[in-house]
Amino acid sequence: NQREISANYVDLSLYYKYFFDENVDVKLGLVPSILIYHDEKTADGLSQDETALPGFRKLNCLLSIGAEYFFTSHIFASAAFNYSLFSFRSGKADFYNYQYYHFIFEDGQYHNYFTFCLGYQF
Repeated sequence: NQREISANYVDLSLYYKYFFDENVDVKLGLVPSILIYHDEKTADGLSQDETALPGFRKLNCLLSIGAEYFFTSHIFASAAFNYSLFSFRSGKADFYNYQYYHFIFEDGQYHNYFTFCLGYQF
């Protein structure tokens, strides 16, 4: 019973950074996120009836761990792995036979993704 889910969020990354030297740091933090848009389709590409599905959480929070490397005092590259602390659904979903009030590492549907960026620091 596979589905294709598309979800767009606005994230605000809040990090604690530990600098190994002037150019390298590791970071650990929380990423509060706000749902902007979502869509769900079956494996055949058919849109789902929203009323038959459990809702998406409007707010979620992710745990993030990553590293940064500064090429100069202003230009840097970073990479981070993010994993949601809560299932992105709320309520009950009979089609998966789960209840979506779960916290991290329990049954549920979670966001996990890598972020890579090049940046300029003022």
